[in-house]
Amino acid sequence: MMHNTEQAALPRPTLAPVQRLLPLSCLAITALFVYVLALSQHTVNWPFTDDYLATLQFLIDWQTRPALLDRLERILAPHNEHRLVLNHVFELIDLTAFGQVSFAHMVVIGNFLWASAVAAMLWQGRHAGLSWGELSPAIILGCTLSHHDLMIWAMASLQQYGQILLCVLAAWAASRDKWLWSLIAAVMAAAAGGGGFAVFPAVAICFAARRHWMRAGATLVLMCLLLLAHAQSLSIAQAEGSRIQHALQHPLQAAAYALCFLGSVGKSTQASIALGLLTVLSLGWLMWREDAIRRQPFFVIVCLWLLFSAALAALARLSLGVDQARSTRYTPHAITLLMSIGMLSVSLARTTNQRQIRWRCWATLCLILWLTWLGHGWRQQAQQAEALRMRTHIAPPSAEVAHQILEDARRAGVFQQ
Repeated sequence: MMHNTEQAALPRPTLAPVQRLLPLSCLAITALFVYVLALSQHTVNWPFTDDYLATLQFLIDWQTRPALLDRLERILAPHNEHRLVLNHVFELIDLTAFGQVSFAHMVVIGNFLWASAVAAMLWQGRHAGLSWGELSPAIILGCTLSHHDLMIWAMASLQQYGQILLCVLAAWAASRDKWLWSLIAAVMAAAAGGGGFAVFPAVAICFAARRHWMRAGATLVLMCLLLLAHAQSLSIAQAEGSRIQHALQHPLQAAAYALCFLGSVGKSTQASIALGLLTVLSLGWLMWREDAIRRQPFFVIVCLWLLFSAALAALARLSLGVDQARSTRYTPHAITLLMSIGMLSVSLARTTNQRQIRWRCWATLCLILWLTWLGHGWRQQAQQAEALRMRTHIAPPSAEVAHQILEDARRAGVFQQ
C-alpha cells in the first residue's frame, strides 16, 4: 500500500504563525475575485472558431438525423484528434433544458470543471497536512489568467478543463487503490479529448509500484485497445504518423517541446523550458530521495500523468515548432503540475525550517506567475471578448462556412441570435 504511512508516523512541522500567512491568503481571495470578474466581464454568447464545427454542426446533425445509430455515430465522431463526448453531453443537456445552446452556459460549466479540479487538488493538499493558509499559493496559481482564451472559449473550456478534472479524479481513485473507479475516470478522460490517454500509464505505474501487476497490465492493455479504436477512424491518422516520425527524428527538439509544455505558464519559450526543467528535476528528487510515490501517491500520479501528456503533445505537435508548446491552452496543465510539485514538496518536508523554505519558494513562484499574466491576460481576453461582441469572424472555419453553419443552426432551432 502507498498510503501516507511514513508521513503519518512523522511529526508534521509547522510553517509559520497564522499572521504570517494572512497577507497571502488575502491575495488568494483577490486573485479569485479577479478571475470571476474576468469571466463575468468577458463571457459572450457567440461561437468562436472550433465552436462552429464541434458544437453547432454537431447539434444541427443531431436535430436533422433522428435515427439512433446516426446520433450515436455523431457523438463518437472525431474532431481533429479528439472525441468530444463530454462536450456533446453538456451541449445536449443545455439544448434540452433551454431550447437552444448557449455558449455562455458552456463557458460557465467549463470553468466550474476547472474550479472543481483545483478544489480536488486543494482537498488532497489538506489531506496531506497543509493548512488553508499554506494552500494560498495553489489558489493564486489556479486563478492565473495565463489561459485567458480558454477561459471564455466554450468548446475548448469544456474539453480541456473537463479532461483535467477527470484525470485528477483518476489519480485520486488510483491513489486510494480503487482500480475500477480509476479506469472509469481514465476512459471518460480519453472520451473528453485525446490527451486523456496520458493518464493510463500514470495509473499503471501507480499499481505497478504496489506490485499489483495484473491491474497495471490490464490498465495498459485497455489503453492500447482504446487507442487502436480511437486511431482507426481518425481522418488525420496519416498526418499524425508523419508528425510522430518527425518527433522521433528530432529527439532534442521533442524534449524541448515537452519541457516547454510542462512550464508553459512561464510565458516566454525560454522561461517555459526552464520552468519545465525545474519541475522535472524537482519531481525526480522527491521521488528518488524522499520516497514520494509511497508517501504521497496522489501528487506523484498527477505529475506522471502530466509528464506523459507532455510526451504525447511532443509526438503529435513538434512539427508545429517548439514555440507552439507554450500555447495558452496548455497552461492549465502546467498550473496543475506546479500545484502538485508545490504541495508534494511542502508535505514531504521533515523539519520546520525545510518546510518554510520550500513553501516560500513555491509561494514566490506562484505570485510572480500570477502578476506576470495579470495585465496581459486581462487585455488579451478583453480583446477576444470584444471581437465576439462585434461578431468579428476569426478563422477557422472560413467566413462562408461559418455563415452557413449559423443559418443552418437557426433553421434547426439550436442557436438563434
